[in-house]
Amino acid sequence: MRRNIIMYVVMLVFLVLSMTCCSKTPSSKPVVEGSMKMEILECGDAIPAGWGNVISVSSVDQYEGWVQLWFQDGMGDLYMIPYHVESNTFHKNYRHLKRK
Repeated sequence: MRRNIIMYVVMLVFLVLSMTCCSKTPSSKPVVEGSMKMEILECGDAIPAGWGNVISVSSVDQYEGWVQLWFQDGMGDLYMIPYHVESNTFHKNYRHLKRK
């Protein structure tokens, strides 16, 4: 009986110490570096054939239901346009990264 009480006390002390020693990691904003930006342009009624083929589809957890379609033309330029899956619609703006 005495052994069980000692075991419970040790477990309680360990539990209390583990809870007090832990602290939340401070959240910090990501460091944004760089000088090259993608142009943000407005898309018309259709995706231009000149954008080339779809090379990738990606998603971002912050924007549920949205995916990003990435295209690459013959010159290597990249185009990204957001697409909302549930409503089957594209965003009015796209991003363009020119390659030299």
